[in-house]
Amino acid sequence: MKKMLLTALLAGGLSVAATAQAADDVVLESSADSYNWIANQPHGELPFMALWQEVSPNQRQAVAMMKFDLGDLGGLDSSDVLSARIELHPWYASHQWELQGDAGRLVAAERLAAFDESDPNPLPSSGGTLLTDQLMAVDNYDLITIDGPALLDAVRDWMDNPASNMGIDLQLLAPAGADDTFYMALYSKEADDPSLRPRLVLNTTSVPAPGVGTLMGIAGLSLVSRRRRA
Repeated sequence: MKKMLLTALLAGGLSVAATAQAADDVVLESSADSYNWIANQPHGELPFMALWQEVSPNQRQAVAMMKFDLGDLGGLDSSDVLSARIELHPWYASHQWELQGDAGRLVAAERLAAFDESDPNPLPSSGGTLLTDQLMAVDNYDLITIDGPALLDAVRDWMDNPASNMGIDLQLLAPAGADDTFYMALYSKEADDPSLRPRLVLNTTSVPAPGVGTLMGIAGLSLVSRRRRA
């Protein structure tokens, strides 16, 4: 009888411990963000990041940049991360031409050099791995999501090699045939509403501490031992 009780307790402990392992989300706000257009103040102090491409007459462009600090993830390994996505909220978007189905491209790539958000004009450095190249409607005020295998690989690399994490550059490229400025601004980490700030969401496999079931198994073993000694 005692052996049966011990076996049942241990089996129950192992079963509960196994089912306790589940997927979980880790949400990180951007640790730095800015954009590279000359102004009298650092763009890192503004509640938005401007992205635009002026097709004519000067062919200028503003590139946004951001970084997520992965230095403190509670002991998670890169292999624990199942998926990753960046969530961005448009603050303002406009177009100044008359085209049917206006759409441009939102391009994100790993940076190859660090940037300082206190710099009024940090330089873009997006020669690294392409993270996304997706169509973007200029009147889209909804949530923008960047995800996919390239971002997941980048996040895992940043976890394994923190020195490689220089952040990412975001570019907004005008649609074919556009002859004026293609413009959008994204909320930055200085936004008053935390829900609008850029964030990196990691879906992870949580590794539980000794669960209730395991503790039940240990308690059962202790109980049987005490009865034997009595």
